[in-house]
Amino acid sequence: ELAKQVFDELVNDVLLRQELTRRGITATDQEVVAAAQSSPPPEFAQNPEFQTNGQFDPAKYQRYLASPVARQQGVLTFLENYYRTEIPRQKLFAQ
Repeated sequence: ELAKQVFDELVNDVLLRQELTRRGITATDQEVVAAAQSSPPPEFAQNPEFQTNGQFDPAKYQRYLASPVARQQGVLTFLENYYRTEIPRQKLFAQ
């Protein structure tokens, strides 16, 4: 079952990328930067380190992104890769 599930996910990913290419849907550098700075992935938004009184705190998130620790851990590269994939998918589903 796990092998079939992984195979199905790979096939879906390939088909999705083909459709994005066919339609010419991409993410601009500006879109990627704006999303990374203002719309954290769920695992970041739910992290207590970035919350105040149980709510996501954009100021804490911004301070973290600007920190040397974030750079050393490759967080900005992770976010860029995440949004380069995620933004085109969102655009496709919006169509």
